[in-house]
Parts: sequence; structure tokens; C-alpha cells
Amino acid sequence: MERTVYGMQRIERINFFGVRHFSPAASYHLEKLLDEVKPQCVLVEGPDDANRLIREVVRSGVKPPVAILSYTAEIPVSTVIYPFAEYSPEYRAILWAVKNGAEVRFIDLPTGVWVRLEPHLHVKQDEDEATEKAGNDEECDDDSNLSDEIKNRKFNIKYRHLYKKIVKNAGESDYDDYWERMFEHNLNPGSYGKTVVTQSNAIRQLTEDDEMELIPNEYLRNFIRESYMKRRIADAAAEYGKIVVVTGAFHTEGIKSDVCKPMTDEEIALLPARKTNLTLMPYTSYRLSERSGYGAGNKAPEYFQLMWECMNEGRISELPYVYMSSLSKYIRENGGSCST
Repeated sequence: MERTVYGMQRIERINFFGVRHFSPAASYHLEKLLDEVKPQCVLVEGPDDANRLIREVVRSGVKPPVAILSYTAEIPVSTVIYPFAEYSPEYRAILWAVKNGAEVRFIDLPTGVWVRLEPHLHVKQDEDEATEKAGNDEECDDDSNLSDEIKNRKFNIKYRHLYKKIVKNAGESDYDDYWERMFEHNLNPGSYGKTVVTQSNAIRQLTEDDEMELIPNEYLRNFIRESYMKRRIADAAAEYGKIVVVTGAFHTEGIKSDVCKPMTDEEIALLPARKTNLTLMPYTSYRLSERSGYGAGNKAPEYFQLMWECMNEGRISELPYVYMSSLSKYIRENGGSCST
């Protein structure tokens, strides 16, 4: 069945799979989908000027963690790093495509554009009392006189309060416990894709107005990214029938929305950019963690590596024992004392 989508004709065989970055369960369910659909083309959220390196990421002898590094050719030097763990859904998508002879492409903005669009303000994780006060609607209803930094923090506080409500309603102690119980340990066929996109889309709808008002630069950057990715999906749809698109769950419904239009050639030409060089570089588990300051990371990269291994060995229920025993072994090997 053919229909017009993205302003172009295509066969109705595009499968969108929204993920949480560095989620073993996302990779597990994604591989099941890829085996079922057997796409001719796999499209991955990643900088499309790195397409020449995409097969190098899964080349024999390259062991994750690994990252694509982009750096500007002129001073001041700015960098963009796109890392992969063995259990990254993006990495598994690339690996599946290469092993099965499918076309594989990155579809996100080029790194040179990323550098120019990167927000200048960064939210600190340890908000002080003044910031909390700024984030209280009753204390400050008029946002027009607030600085950009305070607006940014105010949005961040509202965003975290929403996640706290999710945790409370689920009866969990924190969001990590909620996520692991509801998503990472749920290996029921087809359970991941729909639920993660439903949750991400609901959160997006609840925060979209605040995002437009308080951090419009971030809102616009996401809109530009989704418009660009939609165009690259349209380009691929003109060439291939069966396609699987792997993006962050936050972007899945945004890309599919009728509000988001595919970027035109003229609009792409107007995107600001700096000249960048790209290379592949070794990485570490620590650099994948939130502790390193990586915003898309998780709290325990090695724990999720063990989770991925247990999933694929069919013994996910043994994960707590595997983790605790491996942790004890590490402590002992490094001169510490740890009881059985």
C-alpha cells in the first residue's frame, strides 16, 4: 500500500523504534524487531557526516566502549562526541545491518551544525535555594524578567518534579528503580517499543509549553533536528521499501507528527556550521556514566553491561548475584576486604 508521507511517495513499511540511549532492554527488543522485519535499510540517530565511519564502529578488532569524535578545524576548538557501549541500541542496529547486508545510515544533524547550535547555558545539577525559589510558580509567575540561566533551571526543576510524580505513583524509591523494573527487566515480546514511546510522548506533551517559554533555544534545536531527520528518512524511503528507524523515544512521535515537515534543500543550505574533522576513538565505561558529566549516560555502565550479558544468556533473574559477586571480586583483587 502506497501513501504520501513526508511530502513524498513511499511504501508503508517504515518501522520506528524509540529507545532510551544505553538501554540493554532497548537493544534486546530492537534486535528482535530487526530479525522479524529484516529491513533493507536501517536509519540511526547520529550525525550524518559520520556515515563514512559508521562501519568502522563495528569493524573486527574494535571493542566497545568506542566513540566517534568530531572537532572543529579552527580555534576556538569545540568537540562533539558520539559514544557507544556494546549494549547501545544504536551500536546493535549498526552491527545488525552490517552482518545482514543492509544499508545503514546516520540521519541526525552534521557535527558542524551541532557545534553551532549547542546551547550556551548548562543547568547545574545541584540547584541552590534561590534556584528552587525561582522554580516555584507561586513565588515567580512572571518569567519575562528572569535571566536565561534561571529560566533554564526553572524548567529543569519542573522536569524533575514530573519524574518524581511518576516514581511516586509507581511506588518506587527513585526513577532508576522505576525504569529498571518497568522496562529493563521486561523482556515480553513487543513490550518495550510501544510503552517507552507512549511515556516519552506523554512527558513531551506535558513539558512542551514550558520548554517553549523557558528554554526556546532547546525547543527550536529539537525541532530543527527532527525536521532534518524526517528529510533523511524521506530520502531513504525513496530508495528502499523495508526501513527501521532507530531514534531516542523523545523524538519518535515528533518526527512522525504532521507539524514537523521534512527540511528542504534550501533550509539545509541555510543551517549554520563550522568545519569539523572526525575520527574514531577508544572510550571508557566511566566516560559513559553520569559521574563524568555525560548527560545521556547512566549511573552504572558496567552494571548494564552485565545486564546485557545476562539477557542474552537467558539468565536475567541471576543479575543481582552476578553483579554482587563480580563487585566483591573486584574489591578483593584491588586489596579490599569483602565478605561473601
